Amino acid sequence: MNLSPEQQELVRAWAAQGDSISDIQTKLASECGVHLSYMDTRFLLLDLSVTLAEKNAKKAEPAPAPEPEPGPEGYGAVPPLPGGEPAEDPLPEEAPAAPETAAPAGDVRVEMARIQRPGFAVSGSVSFSDGVKGEWGLDNYGRLALAFPDNKGYRPSAADQQAFMEKLRGLLEAGY
Repeated sequence: MNLSPEQQELVRAWAAQGDSISDIQTKLASECGVHLSYMDTRFLLLDLSVTLAEKNAKKAEPAPAPEPEPGPEGYGAVPPLPGGEPAEDPLPEEAPAAPETAAPAGDVRVEMARIQRPGFAVSGSVSFSDGVKGEWGLDNYGRLALAFPDNKGYRPSAADQQAFMEKLRGLLEAGY
């Protein structure tokens, strides 16, 4: 669609005052009798090298990222299941770490569940070198959840965490 130079100036003025693509589309139809689809209006703005101005300075600030909701039964950072009550984060910041004098990290055992937990692509159990058992799950977004139902606030040692991640990666790469 070819617009007259006057219509092009109108489009530039509307964009400069902060009108959206939809607003410009509506004004073209009502004031100029030019009916364009939303996509055609976008292409028109590109052809005219018009950039849209912000109406408010507040719009330029990015919105804060939403906090992930705690998931079901103590799992963290996963979407809650339908009808399920989200639980508190199982690993609070002030949770004590496991002593570094625990058994070697080679004693970490990771197993895949035969039946996957609802809300997870894969899930299973883990047993750390100090004997603490937990449950893990990967949701459809690749987020890992780790919970210790019998030991609230437990954090495995750094060596156990590393061994867990390596064994989990091996298990997943093997095609579980």
